[in-house]
Amino acid sequence: MKLHNERLYARIPIPLQNALISVYGWQVLRRRSGPDLEAAKRLLEESERYDKTRLREWQDEKLKGLILYAYETVPYYRELMDSLHLRPSDVETVDDLAKLPVLTREDIREQGERLLSTAVKSKSLRRVATSGTTGAPITIFWDRGVEIFNNACMHRFHHLAGIDPREPFATLMGRPTVPLSQTKPPFWRYNAARRQLLLSTLHLRPDNISSYARELKRRRIAVLEAYPSSAYILAKLLKDAGEELRFRIVTLTGEPLLPPTRSFIEKHFQCEIFDAYGAAERTLFAAECERHEGLHIFEEYGVTEILDGDGLRLPHGESGRIVATSLHNRATPLIRYACGDIGTISETPCSCGRSHPLFEDLTTREEDILVLPDGRLLPPLFLLSGYGCITGIRKAQVLQDEPSAIHIKLETDHPLIAAEVAVLMDYLTKRLGNGVKITLERVDEIPLSPLGKFRRVISTVPLPKNNNT
Repeated sequence: MKLHNERLYARIPIPLQNALISVYGWQVLRRRSGPDLEAAKRLLEESERYDKTRLREWQDEKLKGLILYAYETVPYYRELMDSLHLRPSDVETVDDLAKLPVLTREDIREQGERLLSTAVKSKSLRRVATSGTTGAPITIFWDRGVEIFNNACMHRFHHLAGIDPREPFATLMGRPTVPLSQTKPPFWRYNAARRQLLLSTLHLRPDNISSYARELKRRRIAVLEAYPSSAYILAKLLKDAGEELRFRIVTLTGEPLLPPTRSFIEKHFQCEIFDAYGAAERTLFAAECERHEGLHIFEEYGVTEILDGDGLRLPHGESGRIVATSLHNRATPLIRYACGDIGTISETPCSCGRSHPLFEDLTTREEDILVLPDGRLLPPLFLLSGYGCITGIRKAQVLQDEPSAIHIKLETDHPLIAAEVAVLMDYLTKRLGNGVKITLERVDEIPLSPLGKFRRVISTVPLPKNNNT
């Protein structure tokens, strides 16, 4: 639900909330389905059997069309290429991309709508604010084509994981479908369009956890999709409560999946985990297959490069900045976009025989889980979309030394605007509750860690432990 509708949504009966969610679910499904989706799925079924040479030829052809389109319809790229004395015919292959500079998040903020294609109709676009690893939001637009192709790639991911698209599943992510003011079950809502049980992240705490377990068992849910930290919180609370819950498959995305987290979730849900990595900017999609030897980079989705500190392309096996080019978003084409993450493409192909290269290592930033006074454990990603109301923001960092208080540092281009601060405080209060004191501080610079990393959340509050475990 959009922020300005939340108060109204919270006041209507739960059955009507479920109905509204299902209606919205059908609308999304219609936008992302139809003949175009079926054509994209057929392409992905066919291209999965391509060898490396044919896959590269396919990429080159798509890239050639993208560069010409960007030059002709996107003001930023036309001016950039003219300044470099480049014509579209100079950038026709993946190797030719090195002739263009890397696009940064700062570039996107500065250029704004100059990155928006003049060939698209604004009414058909979806505006998306992404926070990235710094917590600082940028705004891009998706067209229907990239939504369709992203959905096709999700179908491929689920096929790799052995998930039947018709089977019911549960989601434990960021959408606040259950009002924070609700104190009794059900702490979930139902999207009939996808047979999807939407579990509330905001209500995960020891005295509520048994109701979650009962509902998941009652519905015989065998598939869970979640953030790694959300799945970890659910598993830990169930373990501490002495509750046993099994899933057949758990799909994880949105955060780095660290080995200890993976092991804990697998052990306590007795499940098979499939990890995926997707950029909200829709430049990159990668996912595990049944062999679990790394994440296959879906090269039909975009072109992925690994660069060193000087901007030079690194060979497979060496770690560097991930830079990716979307092959499908005609609304805001992002060419050689550096998302801020670090990764390594494996020198060794997957034993499954698919030709897509593997990410063998992905490093974003290890985050801390927020511990709230009422016992709730909150994944850090849940706060990030609130920063979009602050203009000129470069970085944002949450500090927590006690459950009842958080302090947020905002690195901005100019002094904070009172009206924007009020919107952000309202957003945070609705998610954290009135029992948490929230303070904001505008700073000129948020320093990196001694290892040169940026952390969105730094919490020194230990996770609660059950005395019996």
